[in-house]
Amino acid sequence: AHLKDAEVRHQAGALPQVGLLRAQIDLTRAERDLERAINNYRSAKLALGTLLDLREDFEVETPPEPEVDLSLVSSPVPTHERPDLRAAQAQVELNERLRTASWLKYAPNIGANGAYRWSNVGGFTGENRTWFATIGLQWNLLDGGLREAEIREQNAKVAEARASLRGTENRAHEELARAALDLQSARANAVKAEQQVRLARENNRLVELSFKSGVSTPLEVSDAQAALLSAETAAVGERIQASIAAIRLLKAHG
Repeated sequence: AHLKDAEVRHQAGALPQVGLLRAQIDLTRAERDLERAINNYRSAKLALGTLLDLREDFEVETPPEPEVDLSLVSSPVPTHERPDLRAAQAQVELNERLRTASWLKYAPNIGANGAYRWSNVGGFTGENRTWFATIGLQWNLLDGGLREAEIREQNAKVAEARASLRGTENRAHEELARAALDLQSARANAVKAEQQVRLARENNRLVELSFKSGVSTPLEVSDAQAALLSAETAAVGERIQASIAAIRLLKAHG
């Protein structure tokens, strides 16, 4: 549209040749950028298809915005939903069981054995059947303090595992709080970016009107169009960052 206006003004003698050349250069640059954007989009689809093991062509839909309630920050982090918290809790339980096993070494070992036999020839007693049963008790009364050392070691490991669990919980709460702050900042940046788009769009409209009336120069039109493109690109980026921040908040909460 800008090129057509420039051609009309040039034919009417209201625009010098350099202004028409400027509009043609802008159109050529826009067509080149469009072609590059299309190829980048196709390349991204190929990479996505490789990750998803999709050989056939497919269409990409824009996902809905993640719904996040900032009240998640004040709610406790669910331990069963985060792998790091589950791993830390499992390590505490494992060390507690190992400590219990060390305490059980004070108990005696009891063994039982039995047998039953039948023979077609009677023995001294004339019986064809014989049986016996034994019960054994083994108790280690003195081991040189090995059990006490193992119990002290297991107590230290239990304390270490509990401290590690506590640290993991603290880091989870910190990650949750930071994710909430990042989400608030990202949403605020997205709102500001949308405001800049509206201002840039209005500025571009006014400059186009001024150009049609012969007040603005082609350079001013190009600058206004570039500012609008930059503002729209930044707005898209800020919306994506807001969505990523919302996903990170959900991930931090498990």
